[in-house]
Amino acid sequence: MIPVPTLPAAPFTEDEIAAMMPVPPTRHMPGCGLVRIRALMRKLNSGNSPLLGAVIDDATLDALIYDAAHGNNPSVRREAVGALAVLNDARALRPLAGIIEADQFFGFSSLIQSLRWSFNDIESYRQGLENALTKVAPFGSSDDYIGYLNEIVPPTAKSVTFTLAALAAETLGQRREPRAFDCLVRAMEFYTSHSHNGRETYEQYSGRLLLAIIDALPEFSDQRATPSLRKGLGCPNGKVRVAATEALAKMGESQWVPIIKGDDEDFARIAQSGSKYAAELLLQLLEGSKGYYCSADEHDWRTILCIAKALVALGVTNLEAMAIIAEETQRGKGVRN
Repeated sequence: MIPVPTLPAAPFTEDEIAAMMPVPPTRHMPGCGLVRIRALMRKLNSGNSPLLGAVIDDATLDALIYDAAHGNNPSVRREAVGALAVLNDARALRPLAGIIEADQFFGFSSLIQSLRWSFNDIESYRQGLENALTKVAPFGSSDDYIGYLNEIVPPTAKSVTFTLAALAAETLGQRREPRAFDCLVRAMEFYTSHSHNGRETYEQYSGRLLLAIIDALPEFSDQRATPSLRKGLGCPNGKVRVAATEALAKMGESQWVPIIKGDDEDFARIAQSGSKYAAELLLQLLEGSKGYYCSADEHDWRTILCIAKALVALGVTNLEAMAIIAEETQRGKGVRN
């Protein structure tokens, strides 16, 4: 099988992203090409093909994956992705997830610049990849999916993509696979931990994964998930906070619904909630937002300032929060560092 993109544990350069992409063409590994792909699709769509639902050989699968990742025109890529979607072959899971993630990091700029694709071509391709991944998902084994989750706690340069780990969480939740519960809780704890410094390392990669885990945990109806879900309320990502609020409501803890809206006012509402968890959540938010501290983005700075003010309003003595407020005062005087 051809190599598929993987993510390192920390931010990386565009050259490093390029190195993750499936290997370039060689004389020994051509793609299928449009004619062969369409012939294969005709067999699959005939309903009489022995290939339908069966395992195809590695060489054909490699060629389809190559065309899906590197085809020189929109039709080749789209039809290769379409073929992967109907082969019912779990071996396509890693490559499809890798193509999705690598192209997301490129922002599809390579398609625009080198191949001059239209916006509609790119959108169609993106939707096709997501659709194919969803269609192949049921054919992955629970053992494999549990393995994918374990691979990203912690993530390394050889780990599966966060896209594939998120798919694993979604699928295992839908299956209510008992063996997956501890894996999901462990991943939730890891990605909401203070030590990962949110924005600086994992937040931009793991948002989809956290959302998938949060959606999956209530499916087990196990109260042991509640403390981990509550940590989602302390995530700098507003979408994650809202998802955690909805999940906790399903678990019978609905007091957060009027408090968490996914905006910067969440922090003041947490401080005013009277909850015994308020200080803990705000300290987690402050720790997880450290990457915002030196950000030139005005919204990032406003977010961490709101968290600091909420902590002070709650009566928590925290030197870092006080320093942030002091810096804002200096900034108002035109002397922010």
